Amino acid sequence: MNETVTNKRREAIKTVAIIFLAFLLVLTLFSNTIRNRSLPEVAVQYTTSDTVSNGVRVSGTVNASKSYNIILDETRTVESVLVRNGDEVAAGDVLFELEDEESEELTAARKALESLQLDYDRALLGVSTPDTDAETQALAAAQAAHNAAVAELNAYKSALPASAEQKTADAALRVLESMKLWMGEQYNAALPGLDRELAIAYYASFIGVGADELFAAAPAPDHSYANLKDAHKTALAAILADAADTSFDAAARTALTDWAAGTAPLADEYYAQLTAVLGAADKNDLFNAAAWDARAFAALKPEHAAFKERIRAAAEADVNSANWTLTTLLNQYQAAVDSTQRTLAAAHAALADKQNANTVSGKLTEMELQEKRDAIADAKELVNELLVNTTDAVVTARQSGVVTELAAVAGQKLEAGSTACVIQLTDTGYTAEISVSGAQAARIQVGSTATVSGYYWGETPRAVVAGLRNDTAIRGNRIVTLTLSGSVEPGSTYNFILGETSSMYDTVVPKSAVREDNTGTFVLVITEKSSPLGTRYYVTRTDVSILASDDTRCAVSGEFTGWDYVVTSSSAPIEAGDQVRLANS
Repeated sequence: MNETVTNKRREAIKTVAIIFLAFLLVLTLFSNTIRNRSLPEVAVQYTTSDTVSNGVRVSGTVNASKSYNIILDETRTVESVLVRNGDEVAAGDVLFELEDEESEELTAARKALESLQLDYDRALLGVSTPDTDAETQALAAAQAAHNAAVAELNAYKSALPASAEQKTADAALRVLESMKLWMGEQYNAALPGLDRELAIAYYASFIGVGADELFAAAPAPDHSYANLKDAHKTALAAILADAADTSFDAAARTALTDWAAGTAPLADEYYAQLTAVLGAADKNDLFNAAAWDARAFAALKPEHAAFKERIRAAAEADVNSANWTLTTLLNQYQAAVDSTQRTLAAAHAALADKQNANTVSGKLTEMELQEKRDAIADAKELVNELLVNTTDAVVTARQSGVVTELAAVAGQKLEAGSTACVIQLTDTGYTAEISVSGAQAARIQVGSTATVSGYYWGETPRAVVAGLRNDTAIRGNRIVTLTLSGSVEPGSTYNFILGETSSMYDTVVPKSAVREDNTGTFVLVITEKSSPLGTRYYVTRTDVSILASDDTRCAVSGEFTGWDYVVTSSSAPIEAGDQVRLANS
C-alpha cells in the first residue's frame, strides 16, 4: 500500500519536472520573439538623392477683381430668394422677389407730397395777380402776325425756283456764261443750256446790228447733205430706205432723196419737216458744228470786237441786277419776319413786366412759388417711381458674376440702403492678395508664374504674380498680388508656391521623418546590431539642416552614410537609443 503511494508521488514529481523543463526550453527558444513583440513598431524609408523644388508656400482667398453690392432703395420684405452663395448669374437675372406692399419710403413720400401741396395752396391765397388781359391780347396778335410773315417767307422760298425773277436770273447767267464760252474765257462748264448762238445774238443786240453783220467774212452756212450730223444722216437714210415709213409725205421724200443725191437743194418747208422728224432744236442743229466755226469771236469785225469788255460788263450787270432783284425780294420778306419777331419779343416783355409789376416783393413771391412748384414736381416723380415697385417687384443683377455674401432671407425685411448680396464680376478676372515676409518677397518677381498646389477638382488654375507692395498692417512684410484664370471658385482658399526653383540634393527624406525639439532639427536613423538570437534595431539621432522642401519631401544635410533608413512614424513615442522593431519585419 505504502509502496503504491510512493510510486504515484514519483510519477507526479517526474511529470512536473518534465513540464517545467519544457517551459524553460520554450522561454529560451522564443524569448527574442516575445521581446520583439513588446518593442515600438516603426515605419522607415531609405534616404535618396533627388531633385526638390524650393519655393515660398502661402495660401490665400481668391476673389473676383471687381464686385458690386446689391442695395435696396426702399425698405421692403423679401418674398423669395432665387439664388445661393456661389451661384453664377447673368445681367438681368432675378435675384429676389419682393412682397406686394407699399414701402415705408412710399408712405413718407406721399405725406411729403401732400405737405408740399398744402403749403403751396396756402401761399397762393396770399398772392394778388395784376390784370394782364391787354398784354395777353397784344401777345396773341403779335404771334399771329409773326406766324403770317413766316408763312409768306416760306411760300416765297418754295415758289422761288419757278418764279419769273429766278428765270430772269437764270437766263442772264446763261447769257453771261455763253458769252464767256464764245469769247474763250473761263466759264461755268457745269451750267446747263450754254449756247454760242445765244452769245452772238446778245452781242448783236447790244451793238444794234444783225448777227451775220458782226463778222468780217462769215460764209453762209453749208446745209448740204454731206454736213448733216452722222446720227441724223443714219436716221434719214433708214427712213428713206423703208418704203412703208410715213414720216414724210411723198413730195418731201422725193425732195429729200434728190437732196441726199446732190441733184437739188432742199426748200425751207422740207427743212422744217426734217427738223421735227429728227428731233433737232432748229434748222442749224441738224448740221455739224464745223459748218459754223467761222462765227467764232475771233472772226468779228474790228469795230465790233472793240466792244468786248463793255458787252461782257453789260452781261455781268444783267446777272447782278437779276440777283439783286431776287435778294431784294427775299430781304423784304425776311424784314417782315424780323419786324414781327421784334414786335412779338416786345409783347412778351410787356406781359412779363406786367406780371412782375407788383414790386420786388411780388417777384420774390413768384420765385418762392416756383421753388414750391419744383419741389412738388420732384415729390410727384418720386411717388410715381416708388409706386411702380409696389407690385411684382424684383431685384435683378446689373452685370454677370457670382453671388457672394448673401444676406437676404425669405420673409426678412431689409432696410433701405442695406446690402442684400455682393456680386463678384467674373468677367474682370480673379485676384488673391497675400502677406509675405521681406525675405520671402525677395525671392518673388513680378510677372513670374505661381504654382497652385493641392488642387484636385479639375483643371488647375493658372496664377501670375501681378504686383508687390508694402504691407501697411505688418511692418517689414509685403503684399503679393496674384491674378488667376481658368477654373476658379471665388471665395475659395488656394495654396500657392511662389518663386519656385528646382535643385539636385544628395540627401532627400520624407517630411514625416524630420523632427524638431528645443535643440534643433533632426531625424531618427535605424542602426543594426547582431546577436546570437538575431538582428536587433536601434534608433540614433542625426541632426540635420533643411536645404529645401516641397509638399512631401525635404532636402537635408547631416551625417549620413548613404541609403540610410530613417523613421517616418512609430506606434509609440521613441527617442535616440531605443530598440525598435521594423514594421515590415
